[in-house]
Amino acid sequence: MMKFDYMIGACGSMTWERFCLGIPSSLVSLADNQLGSSKILSSRGLIRYLGDAREIDVKTWKDELFFLNKSRKEFSYNSREIFK
Repeated sequence: MMKFDYMIGACGSMTWERFCLGIPSSLVSLADNQLGSSKILSSRGLIRYLGDAREIDVKTWKDELFFLNKSRKEFSYNSREIFK
């Protein structure tokens, strides 16, 4: 994981591992129990929450990859700061 520039994944427990490593992430929810924490983390600029995985289309993914290409350094810093 240390070699990754960013990750795309689900809003589960691996989110905290990504924070420890400072890996910026675009995340989707796969279950209802992931909604609350996803919205809080997103509102604090720690993740990019894209919504329910079943509702994401190709354009959303393309737009997200373009955004992350420009913003991953800021997200990496924010991700590491949560553990200080």
